[in-house]
Amino acid sequence: MYFAGLIACFFSIVAVQAQENKFLNSPARKLQLAEFAIANLYVDEVNEGKLVEEAIVKMLEQLDPHSTYSDPEEVKKMNEPLQGNFEGIGIQFNMAEDTLLLIQPVSGGPSEKAGILAGDRIVMVEDTLIAGVKMSTEDIMRRLRGPKDSKVNLKILRRGVKELLPFTVKRDKIPVYSLDASYMIKDKIGYIRINRFAATTHEEFKKALAELQKKGMKDLILDLQGNGGGYLNAAIDIANEFLGKKELIVYTEGRRNPRSEFFAKGTGEFQNGRLIVLVDEFSASASEIVTGAVQDWDRGVVVGRRSFGKGLVQRPIDLPDGSMIRLTVARYYTPAGRCIQKPYESIEKYNEDLIDRYNKGLKGLPITVVTHYTSDIVSSGHLYIINLNDKDAEQRNKFIEKMAGLGVATNVHYKPLPMHTGYKKLGFKIEDYPNAYKQFKNVVTLPLHTCLSDEDVDYVIECVKECLK
Repeated sequence: MYFAGLIACFFSIVAVQAQENKFLNSPARKLQLAEFAIANLYVDEVNEGKLVEEAIVKMLEQLDPHSTYSDPEEVKKMNEPLQGNFEGIGIQFNMAEDTLLLIQPVSGGPSEKAGILAGDRIVMVEDTLIAGVKMSTEDIMRRLRGPKDSKVNLKILRRGVKELLPFTVKRDKIPVYSLDASYMIKDKIGYIRINRFAATTHEEFKKALAELQKKGMKDLILDLQGNGGGYLNAAIDIANEFLGKKELIVYTEGRRNPRSEFFAKGTGEFQNGRLIVLVDEFSASASEIVTGAVQDWDRGVVVGRRSFGKGLVQRPIDLPDGSMIRLTVARYYTPAGRCIQKPYESIEKYNEDLIDRYNKGLKGLPITVVTHYTSDIVSSGHLYIINLNDKDAEQRNKFIEKMAGLGVATNVHYKPLPMHTGYKKLGFKIEDYPNAYKQFKNVVTLPLHTCLSDEDVDYVIECVKECLK
């Protein structure tokens, strides 16, 4: 027994030494030693904190476009719009000719209570002149914001009043709404615009939806144009409003993160009415999760431009000084298995993608779009569909093969599409193409973030022209 104990102790010591040797030879130890040497041996005084921050930034830049580092101040600013509130005086403003022009005070907020009006110009904050001195917007906001119940003295220029008007505003919590608008467009058709997916988005949406339904809404237009995303849970809650029980909304998967699936609960308040989702090139991340789920379950029609293509999952890693690393740990996939993320082999090309879309465009030709698994014709500034006549099978197959060569998944439907107001949206007059709707039989749909080359565009345009003869 004594001998066996000695052997066990020996192997434990060997294992510990092996672990220590592994750490001593690791890249992390190498980086630690380099930082220690610079901080203690370099000829001049160095800003150690700044060196470490820049090293972290450079490391993350080698990974992907969305793994980022934020200092403590940036973390605070980044969280405010998503948390649903901040503390300040409650105004919307623009900088007009180097002067803060108040667009409107937040309804029920501190500034409105103090008597400040839309059109007022804030000239001084406390004893500091902020007009005509080229002060940055950040500096001005920092002076206006502050802890709840603290006071700030303002001097305001008001049209028709010669003297500067003094105001003392008591700061308070200011709500940040994620719904820009909700109203009835016409009988039975409602409209809701969401600008971000924040902590309060679902509650705001439910309230707006209930109010529209009281007014007789049966069909809904959900506007996600310009919505850059936000919280995953908020996107799941919104998608749940439209989908049936146990229908998959999205799943995530990564090297160290096993597949994680998110399903609808079947408790949504708008599972039956017709749904249209508006997107553009700035609709990203959480917006694409909702849009992808709507597409894959054939729940509604998606109208607009090709979305941004941001499908990487970031995990926030809090650092001791209040700074944060947002590290990509997985990818988002739509219910049908489509990865939302566009390619990012070259960060430079990735950052230039949107301007490239504008520069290349589709040569100004409006082309029909049919959303994934749907049979409705809708419009878009980008190409997602081509229709080929049954009689020209060789040309149709050639196109499908060409798309397959680009790695583009195609879905061919063999049924006539119904007449639809989409023709009018596209600028086509049905009377000019009496047989056009009969031609829409074989439909090829492309993923959210597919990009066609100039040659592909030229080829497809010719095919479309041929179809409309």
